[in-house]
Amino acid sequence: MGGLVYILGGKVYDFLDEYFERTRYKKIREKMLSGLKGKVLEAGCGTGRNFPYYNKNVSVIAFDKSLKMLKIAKERIKLSKVNINLKQMDITKIDLLDNTFDNVIATFILCVLPKKIEKQALDELVRVAKPGARVYFLEYVYSQNKLRAFIMKATSLIPKLLFSIRFNTTYQLIKNNKSLKIERVGFVHDDVVRLIGECN
Repeated sequence: MGGLVYILGGKVYDFLDEYFERTRYKKIREKMLSGLKGKVLEAGCGTGRNFPYYNKNVSVIAFDKSLKMLKIAKERIKLSKVNINLKQMDITKIDLLDNTFDNVIATFILCVLPKKIEKQALDELVRVAKPGARVYFLEYVYSQNKLRAFIMKATSLIPKLLFSIRFNTTYQLIKNNKSLKIERVGFVHDDVVRLIGECN
């Protein structure tokens, strides 16, 4: 994962993200994570913003490439109801066995990866998921509202500098993966944050 924020570290990331966390992401995380069961892999966990929303019916392995992010994530484990095993790993080379996880979570991950490694990362997530596992993705897309879309595109330089973000990429990539069946797609914040749920 690239971008200036990952160079500066987790505290900067959390500071810049705090407004959206309170007004947008909190409800999304609750909706996506509260009903999970079994073994969970969280890819690109960042500073652990998802951790407080896991329920007692799961065991979680969470990883990120950035040690600076993981340092903050380690503290955020204290807010979780479950034991979370943190690892430093590259999403394109996940050091875990095939067919291991009942659920794979990737929140705003594929859309911030360099395009050249996006497919490789998705293939790795599919590899470690069990047959029939649920795989959940969150992504940003451009609004269908022309004015809002224009504003998003005009101001996209800032998030692209901070997070290397690309819009409207994840869904098509998943759709083209023959190992995944898209079961549901829906917006979870206006028409700009999309939740994609798959079964492999």
